[in-house]
Amino acid sequence: MKITTWNCNGALRRKFEFLMQEEADIYVIQECEDPAQCKDKKYQEWASNSLWIGDSKNKGVGIFCMDIRTSLERLDWSNVFRGHPVKHFLAAIVDDRLQILCVWTHKSPL
Repeated sequence: MKITTWNCNGALRRKFEFLMQEEADIYVIQECEDPAQCKDKKYQEWASNSLWIGDSKNKGVGIFCMDIRTSLERLDWSNVFRGHPVKHFLAAIVDDRLQILCVWTHKSPL
Protein backbone atom coordinates (compact mmCIF):
# COMPACT_ATOMS: atom_id res chain seq x y z
CA MET A 1 0.00 0.00 0.00
CA LYS A 2 1.36 3.39 -1.00
CA ILE A 3 0.41 6.53 0.93
CA THR A 4 1.30 10.01 -0.31
CA THR A 5 0.93 13.19 1.74
CA TRP A 6 1.12 16.72 0.36
CA ASN A 7 0.25 20.27 1.32
CA CYS A 8 -1.32 21.32 -1.97
CA ASN A 9 -1.60 25.02 -1.00
CA GLY A 10 -5.23 25.13 -2.16
CA ALA A 11 -7.11 24.38 -5.39
CA LEU A 12 -6.61 20.60 -5.32
CA ARG A 13 -9.40 20.41 -7.91
CA ARG A 14 -6.86 21.82 -10.42
CA LYS A 15 -3.96 19.63 -9.25
CA PHE A 16 -5.32 16.16 -8.46
CA GLU A 17 -4.73 14.77 -11.97
CA PHE A 18 -1.03 15.66 -11.69
CA LEU A 19 -0.95 14.13 -8.22
CA MET A 20 -2.26 10.83 -9.59
CA GLN A 21 1.11 10.24 -11.25
CA GLU A 22 2.20 9.07 -7.78
CA GLU A 23 -0.17 6.10 -8.16
CA ALA A 24 -0.82 6.02 -4.42
CA ASP A 25 -3.59 4.06 -2.80
CA ILE A 26 -4.24 6.81 -0.28
CA TYR A 27 -3.56 10.54 -0.44
CA VAL A 28 -3.41 12.66 2.71
CA ILE A 29 -3.74 16.28 1.61
CA GLN A 30 -3.48 19.51 3.58
CA GLU A 31 -5.02 22.83 2.41
CA CYS A 32 -7.51 21.21 0.03
CA GLU A 33 -11.10 22.17 -0.59
CA ASP A 34 -14.12 20.17 0.51
CA PRO A 35 -15.09 17.80 -2.34
CA ALA A 36 -18.73 17.82 -1.22
CA GLN A 37 -18.96 21.59 -1.65
CA CYS A 38 -16.83 21.90 -4.79
CA LYS A 39 -18.59 22.36 -8.12
CA ASP A 40 -15.88 20.53 -10.09
CA LYS A 41 -17.46 17.18 -10.98
CA LYS A 42 -14.15 15.51 -11.90
CA TYR A 43 -12.73 16.42 -8.50
CA GLN A 44 -15.86 15.14 -6.77
CA GLU A 45 -15.61 11.85 -8.65
CA TRP A 46 -11.90 11.50 -7.83
CA ALA A 47 -12.69 12.21 -4.17
CA SER A 48 -15.71 9.88 -3.97
CA ASN A 49 -14.09 7.82 -1.18
CA SER A 50 -12.75 10.49 1.14
CA LEU A 51 -13.01 12.24 4.47
CA TRP A 52 -12.52 15.97 4.93
CA ILE A 53 -12.50 18.55 7.72
CA GLY A 54 -11.92 22.30 7.61
CA ASP A 55 -12.99 25.78 8.64
CA SER A 56 -14.30 26.80 5.25
CA LYS A 57 -15.19 24.96 2.06
CA ASN A 58 -11.90 26.11 0.55
CA LYS A 59 -9.27 25.00 3.06
CA GLY A 60 -9.02 21.92 5.21
CA VAL A 61 -7.45 18.47 5.28
CA GLY A 62 -8.58 15.35 3.50
CA ILE A 63 -7.89 11.66 3.26
CA PHE A 64 -8.62 10.24 -0.19
CA CYS A 65 -8.76 6.49 -0.99
CA MET A 66 -8.50 5.65 -4.67
CA ASP A 67 -10.25 2.27 -4.49
CA ILE A 68 -13.95 2.77 -3.80
CA ARG A 69 -14.04 -0.70 -2.23
CA THR A 70 -11.66 0.45 0.50
CA SER A 71 -13.53 1.20 3.69
CA LEU A 72 -12.67 4.58 5.17
CA GLU A 73 -14.15 5.51 8.54
CA ARG A 74 -13.63 8.64 10.61
CA LEU A 75 -12.37 8.03 14.14
CA ASP A 76 -13.39 10.31 16.98
CA TRP A 77 -10.17 11.39 18.61
CA SER A 78 -11.60 14.72 19.80
CA ASN A 79 -10.78 13.93 23.44
CA VAL A 80 -7.14 13.29 22.54
CA PHE A 81 -6.66 16.69 20.90
CA ARG A 82 -9.04 18.88 22.91
CA GLY A 83 -7.36 22.20 23.64
CA HIS A 84 -4.34 21.44 21.42
CA PRO A 85 -3.10 24.47 19.45
CA VAL A 86 -2.80 22.56 16.16
CA LYS A 87 -5.79 23.51 14.03
CA HIS A 88 -6.92 20.38 12.19
CA PHE A 89 -6.66 16.69 12.99
CA LEU A 90 -8.46 14.05 10.94
CA ALA A 91 -8.18 10.49 12.21
CA ALA A 92 -9.45 7.52 10.20
CA ILE A 93 -9.25 3.77 9.95
CA VAL A 94 -8.78 2.10 6.57
CA ASP A 95 -10.20 -1.38 6.00
CA ASP A 96 -10.53 -1.87 9.77
CA ARG A 97 -6.75 -2.32 10.08
CA LEU A 98 -4.73 0.81 9.29
CA GLN A 99 -5.13 3.99 11.34
CA ILE A 100 -4.21 7.28 9.69
CA LEU A 101 -3.85 10.66 11.35
CA CYS A 102 -3.90 13.65 9.02
CA VAL A 103 -2.60 16.86 10.58
CA TRP A 104 -2.54 20.40 9.26
CA THR A 105 -0.62 22.66 11.63
CA HIS A 106 -2.00 25.87 10.06
CA LYS A 107 -0.48 28.79 11.98
CA SER A 108 0.33 26.62 14.97
CA PRO A 109 2.47 28.25 17.67
CA LEU A 110 4.45 25.01 18.03
